[in-house]
Amino acid sequence: MSSREVEKMRIACGENVRDNLVLELFLATGCRVSEIVGMRVEDIDLKEGFCKVLGKGKKDRLLEYMERYLQDRREGAVVLSLKSPHQGLKKNALENIVKAIAKRAGITKRVFPHLLRHTFATRALNKGMPLPTL
Repeated sequence: MSSREVEKMRIACGENVRDNLVLELFLATGCRVSEIVGMRVEDIDLKEGFCKVLGKGKKDRLLEYMERYLQDRREGAVVLSLKSPHQGLKKNALENIVKAIAKRAGITKRVFPHLLRHTFATRALNKGMPLPTL
């Protein structure tokens, strides 16, 4: 995705903290959908500003940004449904959130979580990050 498209998606999130969190998780970390779905509040250290995510190939990824969304929660899934009983999201729900953000942003091409992962990788490579660290 272009920088302009990414910025349009950020603007489309508005004040929706959950949508902002989902978008930034993909863009800032390059995590897979399954890694974000599997994130647990217990693995987050807000004081140090990171979250341990066990991903494919047993790689740890660090990320920032969650304090506003988590508030006082200390356990359970990170990204929750908006409807009661506020359970952790499944992969399809996370994909639908990304698609809805893109639609609100007026982006007509197909936008999906793995495209955001590729966007993360392309931006990192362009900034000089070695490929094996991605």
